[in-house]
Amino acid sequence: MFLVPMLMYVYVARPATYAINESIGVLFRSEPQLLLAQFIQILGLSCFCFGILRGTPFSLSRPNRSLSGLPEVSRHKLLGLALVLGGIGVIGFLISIFTVGGFDVAYSQAKGGGYTGSGYVRELPHLTIPAIALLFLARKKQGFALEDWVLLALFCFPFAVSGILGTRRGPLFMVLGAVIFSHMLFSRRRISLTKMLPAVGLMGISVLFVFAHRSVIYLNSDFEFSLDSLAEVIAPSKRVSRDRIDSSSVWLISTATIVAANQSHVHHWGQRWGVILFIRPIPKQLWPTKYEDVGFEWMVNGRSFEGISPQYWYRSVGWLPPVGSAISFIADAYLELWYFYTLLLYLMGRMFAELWKRARTLSGLWAVIYVVSAAISIFLVAQSVEAFFFRFLFISILTIAAARFAGIPIQITTAKQESPVNSSNLQQVRF
Repeated sequence: MFLVPMLMYVYVARPATYAINESIGVLFRSEPQLLLAQFIQILGLSCFCFGILRGTPFSLSRPNRSLSGLPEVSRHKLLGLALVLGGIGVIGFLISIFTVGGFDVAYSQAKGGGYTGSGYVRELPHLTIPAIALLFLARKKQGFALEDWVLLALFCFPFAVSGILGTRRGPLFMVLGAVIFSHMLFSRRRISLTKMLPAVGLMGISVLFVFAHRSVIYLNSDFEFSLDSLAEVIAPSKRVSRDRIDSSSVWLISTATIVAANQSHVHHWGQRWGVILFIRPIPKQLWPTKYEDVGFEWMVNGRSFEGISPQYWYRSVGWLPPVGSAISFIADAYLELWYFYTLLLYLMGRMFAELWKRARTLSGLWAVIYVVSAAISIFLVAQSVEAFFFRFLFISILTIAAARFAGIPIQITTAKQESPVNSSNLQQVRF
């Protein structure tokens, strides 16, 4: 429901517009290489979707919403955990804002925002995502009081500001996704598909809207709404040239990366992901030359894109990707694992299906982790595999560790549990 619209936009709508305005022949030199790259992307999408379908029990009926709910002590603990995680996230956001001189400085220009030299502080606002889900979980079957709406606004504040005033697609998608998916899972009433699909569609339009107007949205700007700008983002009409490559075109950069990887025979075989997941978290103050020491200095010196030298880029497609370009999870997996990427994408699909199944049947913290995976799924489509998993592990590990430290018991009733899963013996889930 939330992945397919993004995938349709990236892998169907955008390449269709390039074909219509006759940019394909300009951007790619070899038709066989382009067709191979398309096959690789279609195969990857198929494996990913097949993994979701294989991991989804079609007989899984709606969850039992007649549960008496959580014990009052658990509700207080869940709310306390939400306050801790959300408060840390808001503080991390404020630190990055005041480091650059305050809100006026941070958002008085297009694509503005805060910044801090510590990568850990920059990641702290992501903790507001589980905080939002925990707030909904704590108030399950009770409804929101005034103070709950205040807390929700506080938790949404960092990414709402970054998404709207900073015109960042990722933060805006994440905060809207966290609210929508939490409401869907923890609502007192079952949310119909006819209500949920428009909400997801509105979320996508909102993301595209701020991106289309990212050059005119900032504090004290003379903002002018333009349908033409929005239409140009959805379906570009201008013919693209090699001298004017759009760094936001994920399909274009992804396809070019696959072509260049095939031409250069460059595959990292997990080393690049290992550096990002295990070397990157080490503070640079403790290991200033960490990337150079492990042989991945190209990650910081800008002399190549994704480890492929400029010579191969010019030889394969005739142009270099702009700084800040992203390649999406399919091209990223292929660049890393060659054709073994199909297995990884299948397992990733199974992972999403398993998280959804546990969120539906067990609820509790499983539902919170599912909300996290859904909210940050935009990193898969718009950036890369490691961008998603780095944040997923960062958020999930801290959330579960904090829950265990707080000793939060998640009680479930199984007498009316409607699921093909053997859950008759499940009386309590502890993390």
